[in-house]
Amino acid sequence: MTIPASEATDTPLTVAMIEQILGDLCQHALDRLRPELLNSPWEQDDMLARQLATLDSIERVELGAIVSSFFGLDDVDGARGLFGAPNLAGLAKVVHAGQAVGDPCIGFRTSGSSGQPKLIRHPLSRLLQEADTLARLLCGRRRLLLAVPVHHIYGFIFGILLPPRLGAATHSLRRLPPGLLLREARPGDLIVGTPFLLDLAFEADISVPDGVWVVTSTAPCPDPVWERAAERGITRLIEVYGSTETGGVGTRDAPGQPFELLPHLDAAGADDVIERSGNDGTETESVRCPDRMEWLAERRFRVLGRHDGAVQIAGVNVYPERVRRVILECPFVKEATVRLMRPGEGKRLKAFVVPRSSIEQGRVWHELDAHLAVRLSAPERPRSITVGEALPRTSEGKLCDWIVTLGPLPEAGGDI
Repeated sequence: MTIPASEATDTPLTVAMIEQILGDLCQHALDRLRPELLNSPWEQDDMLARQLATLDSIERVELGAIVSSFFGLDDVDGARGLFGAPNLAGLAKVVHAGQAVGDPCIGFRTSGSSGQPKLIRHPLSRLLQEADTLARLLCGRRRLLLAVPVHHIYGFIFGILLPPRLGAATHSLRRLPPGLLLREARPGDLIVGTPFLLDLAFEADISVPDGVWVVTSTAPCPDPVWERAAERGITRLIEVYGSTETGGVGTRDAPGQPFELLPHLDAAGADDVIERSGNDGTETESVRCPDRMEWLAERRFRVLGRHDGAVQIAGVNVYPERVRRVILECPFVKEATVRLMRPGEGKRLKAFVVPRSSIEQGRVWHELDAHLAVRLSAPERPRSITVGEALPRTSEGKLCDWIVTLGPLPEAGGDI
């Protein structure tokens, strides 16, 4: 869906913006409610409408609750209106009417990889404040190519709130092959992606015209992505550090550099806490970042790693310890360890498992694969599972890394 620059308005969220958000939000919900429709032959333009029409009354109630929690429509009339809306346009009108009074809160959900997803509510005024800050940083961008969903906080700020402030049109490419991000780029464009998607896009041997910028967030941007961006002719790459809980915190535009705090934020004196000031400068709020931070100066910092042990896979926070616990729930497994693959092995998790003594290794692979398939999301599932008699350890007895060999499911020994 393309939103023209003429949509810039004093109204925070227009009906067109809300319909764009609902498109991504409802499709995400439908992918879970009706997974059998994921590979339907319908044309993209009418796929969502057809899927919405297939929902029964219970599914419509669940979808209404998802929409209500996102837009903060907690009143009975708003919920009733969502349930009775005949289509996406009808939903957008109900939401727009409910957003007309006060300072609504937008609710974004965390990935939930460490348990139940958490609903994080941000006042729309706070999100608009961040969009105003970013508009000054990105002044001159004429069009935004979106490769991220707008029902997540990163996509919402860059794909919904930022374009009117830049006077820029938006063009969503997130359901198309990543290489098209480069093929579609024009001078003055801003490509909005993640390190995972940009890595795939830059694999295509396509150079962009002068004046194309890229912004990335959701996970640390590896050095090779910066290098390939320069090779493809990207004029400027900006990395935004932040989270669902905090919103954007800082930016940098070169690998190895520290991040610079956004202007409406200040260091709070504690290592991982920042203070967010209101538009008038009088109201402040303390927010704890999910990562350990090293402050180099009053407004410059480095990110040292997650407090909770999460790693990013395809832009999703994944928790190796949780994956290990799920593996140990399999009755055929005695011990297990899980970690991120090393460079050269891949960009997913790997696991080493020790089976119970009476179980054949070949059976362990098949049983564990079936066990994980229904308990873990795609980013969480280990790409390699090595089965051995004992976990790999150093001479001092500490758990250590191991080398994996990827390939088809073996009959006995090796990896899957």
